[in-house]
Amino acid sequence: VICGDKMRVVLNPVKSKTGTANFAVLNTTTKDIVILLTKEQTKAIHSIKTKQPFEELLTKLIALKEFKGTKDQFSIVHTQDKILPKRMFVIGLGKEKELTVEHVRRAVSHMVNKAKSIQLQHFSISLAVPHLSPMETVKGAAEGILLSNHRFNKYKTKNETKPIESITLIPGTTEQFEQQSKVLEETLPLIEAVNFTKDLQIDSAHVVTPQHLEHVAKQLAKDHKLKITVFDEKELK
Repeated sequence: VICGDKMRVVLNPVKSKTGTANFAVLNTTTKDIVILLTKEQTKAIHSIKTKQPFEELLTKLIALKEFKGTKDQFSIVHTQDKILPKRMFVIGLGKEKELTVEHVRRAVSHMVNKAKSIQLQHFSISLAVPHLSPMETVKGAAEGILLSNHRFNKYKTKNETKPIESITLIPGTTEQFEQQSKVLEETLPLIEAVNFTKDLQIDSAHVVTPQHLEHVAKQLAKDHKLKITVFDEKELK
C-alpha cells in the first residue's frame, strides 16, 4: 500500500493465469473498474463468438461505433447489474505497435481527472496491457495517478470536492509480483519530489525567494543527511 496526498494506491495480488481484462472484471469487488484497451484488443472482443457478460456490453458499445480503442478515447458503460461492477470506464490506448508507458500514464491520468470531476472515491484499474512489461505498466499507472491527483492547495481553506480515497491496481499477471510492488514503492518518492518542486514553482514569488529556496535546500539536506554548500551573490561573482 502506498499513501500519497491522503490517497491509497494498492496493488492487488490476485492470482491470475490468464492475464486478461476478462479476469480482472470477473474477479473484482469494486463497483467501478477501468479497462485499458488497444485497437487490436477492441477488435478481438468484437469478434469473440461466445462472450462473457462484460464482453457483450463492450460489443454493443463497439457496434454503435462509440468506442474503437483509439488513443485517449473514453467511454462509460453502465453494466445494469449484469456483472458486479456497476460501471466500466473504457479508455483507448491506440495501436499496439505504437504503445508506450506514456500511453498508460495519459490514460490513467485521464481517469483520475474524470473521477475527481464526478467525485468518485474508490475504483480499480485493470492493467492487462499488451507489449509492455508488468513493471512498465505499473510504473506508468502509478505516475499517472500521483501526478494528476496532486493539486496546489496551499492557500485554499476548503476542499470543494471529495478526494479520491483509494485506487486498486489489478496487474495483468502475478508473475514478478515482488518486482511490481517494488516499482510501485520506488515511484512514490520520485513523484513526491516532482510535485514538491512543482509547488515551489507555482507558489508566489514573494514567498519563494532565494532565501526561502536556501532554507528548503538546507532542510532537505539535513533530513537526508547530505552535505550542502550554498553560494551567495558575492561567491557567485
